[in-house]
Order: sequence, then structure tokens, then C-alpha cells
Amino acid sequence: QTVLDEFRRLELIVDSSLTLGGAATINPAPTQIAATISEVAELLRPSFSHRNIELETHIDPLPLVAIDADRIKQVLLNLINNAADELSAGGRISISAFAGNDAHLHISIADSGPGLPNAEPVSSKPLGLGLGLRISREIVERHGGELRHNRSRELGGAEFTVRLPLTNETNH
Repeated sequence: QTVLDEFRRLELIVDSSLTLGGAATINPAPTQIAATISEVAELLRPSFSHRNIELETHIDPLPLVAIDADRIKQVLLNLINNAADELSAGGRISISAFAGNDAHLHISIADSGPGLPNAEPVSSKPLGLGLGLRISREIVERHGGELRHNRSRELGGAEFTVRLPLTNETNH
């Protein structure tokens, strides 16, 4: 079942790549976002362990959220894998999630890497096109949210925060 779920997610990635700037469909449904975040973390944890990357999660109890779970998984995978790519010698990635007082869900992905040298993050990978971050931003915005980055963390590294409304309104 996990392989089939990942195959479906890969189809969404290709679809998103082909429709970047176009009309990628968002199909929101009530979702236990904490379970979605945990599922992504468990999927990545074994391969990260072999790369000496510690993946930790701090997830507060969260309400049901109207999201397209496959698209948000894609966002999380993009952000977490980008963080891991900056940890060539190993390190730590921390995923935290909480419902803020601002009626938004906050999901933060922070790493212990070198941080972001530019005001606007771009791909520094030799073959990277920078599409993962652009696609992630588009998906989050179509959910009525925003994707923020913080390049001046006290302990170094980079941090990206996905901010999604806790209401049922989304931008299709």
C-alpha cells in the first residue's frame, strides 16, 4: 500500500511540474494532519539514518484540517529532502507542528545545515531546477496559506514554515 501511495504521489509531482503556473487541482478533505506529518517522517527516517541525519518531530495535538493530503505530503517531502540535501556530513532536521492563535496551522522544517545565503532561496544543486520549492509554494498558496523561510536562525541552518488556515476555505 505504501508503494502505491508513493506512486500516486509521484504522479502528482509530475502533474504539478507540468502545470506549474497553471491550474493544478486541489482536492481538500478533512485530514488528520498530525498523521500525515508522521507518515512522511516515517517514510524518510530509514534512508536519513543511513546518511547520519537525525529526523525529529514535535507535533502538538491538531484539529482536522481541510487539505489535499497528497499535495501537502509533496510539500513536506520537498522541504524535508531539500533540508537533507544540505546535510552532506549528517546533522539534524526538526519538524514541528502546532495550531497557532492566528487561526492557522504552522508546520516548521528546520535543519542544522549552513543556512540560506540568499534573500530568496534557490536551488544550489548541480542539476537542481529549483522547481520543488516553487511547486511547494504554489500548492501552499492554493490552500490559502503561505510558505515562509527564515535564514537567520540562532543555531544556524535554515527553517521553512508552512502556514495553512484552520478553516475549510481553500483556493482551488
